[in-house]
Amino acid sequence: MQQTLGNSTNDSNDVVFYQPQFRFLESSYLDAFISGQVYLSNILNFRKGEFGGLIDDEREGEISIHGFNHNTSERETIVYDPCIDEDIFVLCTTNNLISESLFWALKEKRTSCCLIVRPSKLIDEISSNPELTFIGRKNCDYNGRDFYNIPSFCPWTNHLPFRSMIHKYDPLFNKPKSYANQLEHRVCWRASKKSRSHFELQTTIPSQIIRIDFEVEKKVALNIRPPQSVSLQIYGFDSKVIAEGSFQFSNNLLSPIVYERKGDNKELLGFKQPQNPDGSNTLFNASIQGGDTGVFTHPAVGMLILNIETKLIERIKYSVS
Repeated sequence: MQQTLGNSTNDSNDVVFYQPQFRFLESSYLDAFISGQVYLSNILNFRKGEFGGLIDDEREGEISIHGFNHNTSERETIVYDPCIDEDIFVLCTTNNLISESLFWALKEKRTSCCLIVRPSKLIDEISSNPELTFIGRKNCDYNGRDFYNIPSFCPWTNHLPFRSMIHKYDPLFNKPKSYANQLEHRVCWRASKKSRSHFELQTTIPSQIIRIDFEVEKKVALNIRPPQSVSLQIYGFDSKVIAEGSFQFSNNLLSPIVYERKGDNKELLGFKQPQNPDGSNTLFNASIQGGDTGVFTHPAVGMLILNIETKLIERIKYSVS
């Protein structure tokens, strides 16, 4: 099915885009987070095996450099571990929704997530706590925790000393390749006092959180067959569907994007739709209704559909089959 829609193109600077973050949580923690309760885990908890599954990592937050000491003619290892001296707390999210991160979450029996509309607002509020100091945020690198014989940057030579090139907190954002499907975006803080296993904070961000539920056909969830289609329903606060659509499946299809129109100060949530090669204002194998049924196109993000004000959305439901 090919559907032709009204096309709205905006090439000016009167629209500001924001990348939302997604936080997959077990049901027992999901409602608490939506209500504004934020739980930050000490990185050491991941080493102790407190979470299980594909989450625990006995070397979380450290890396090792293995090389040859030319002075002693022996192999040596240097471990970089910022958690030795400080308690470091982490908030784990992802930039990706319909992607490998979703199927990783399903394997962990996490069938819902929270969409954080403006992550910077949440991070700023957490960072305002006098006991926490913001370290940084970035997408994790999945290069492993062990680095061997890097010729030009060997820490035991006098040429380009590798030690000076590793920032103290870099290991916090490095993970093994086996965790790559998480596609994690990590935010870290250090605490002014040691020996805390976690931080719990009550924030004022409930209006910045939208619940997303997933319903995935069993054969797809178990990787018996690849997904073929995806549909979504957007619910208002009266529990009624205010917009919906169904589409042929592809990774990153229908990933939500937040944007603000400066002209009327409206904050909207749009959903990415791959551009149809047959025409910029057509949707291929798709049907939608409700919301703003026009297609909003911008060079920064491409095509967005089902554009709805964030303040009108209570929750979103995706069904993958």
